Amino acid sequence: MQFYYENRLNVLYDSIQMSIYENTDFSYAAHWHNDFELAYVKEGSIMAGVNNEKYFLESGDMLILSSGDIHYYDSTNRCSKIMLLVFSMEFIGLPAKWPPKGHFKSPLIKKDVIRKCNLSKIENILMKINAEKNANINPYSEFFIKAYLNEICGILLRNLNTDSSSKNENNYSKNLEILQQVLIYIEENFSSDISLRDIAAHCNIDPYNLSKTFNNVTGTNLKTYLNTLRVLKAENMILNTDKSLTDIALESGFNSIRSFNRAFKSIKSITPSSLRGK
Repeated sequence: MQFYYENRLNVLYDSIQMSIYENTDFSYAAHWHNDFELAYVKEGSIMAGVNNEKYFLESGDMLILSSGDIHYYDSTNRCSKIMLLVFSMEFIGLPAKWPPKGHFKSPLIKKDVIRKCNLSKIENILMKINAEKNANINPYSEFFIKAYLNEICGILLRNLNTDSSSKNENNYSKNLEILQQVLIYIEENFSSDISLRDIAAHCNIDPYNLSKTFNNVTGTNLKTYLNTLRVLKAENMILNTDKSLTDIALESGFNSIRSFNRAFKSIKSITPSSLRGK
């Protein structure tokens, strides 16, 4: 699982820059990427954060994310099944920054709007893409997948309003560009002993404003976010290497075994030693 800035690679066939998957009880920390993303809730409910806003999605709802949007998903204390589609606009010959007129007025599309605006076809198209993925993918699949993705884009542009106002652009540019820089810096340095002040200094932003903006956009505080990344790295090393827990703690960015054990237990509900003993 990746967080922060996410650099997607081709995941199906050599030339197909797209991924689609179904997820149950899905949670994913704040991150961003240059690709377009669409989430469709098949069952249950899920919370999502997009830039400075939080959204509650129920069965039949849809979430649309443009290039560069900082977003996260949270299924804590909820049951959900969602279908997630992520692809590069350049794969289908469109500009990376899409839609062309800024952003859709709202990333959330409720099921009543989906019915009213003739967007229900999108669910069927998602099923077709998923079926193509599961049916012995080959070079010829690209023709079908591109057609399906273009149809989704056409349906969205025909039926939904976009907003390119200066207010909208300010909301989606200045603060988000700073946060994107912050997430890239964290990605590259979370295994080191970095602090709020270190990150703020690197990104030339006041620490207080950084902390406040980070909380609003990512849905969590900076310390918890850093510890989550470190714990996930540590978990991977515990399961896949023979390194000592002390070495793993230090390599993951913790400055003591005590802080490592406390953070690990808080995030994973199990101690590092118990995980290794499984």
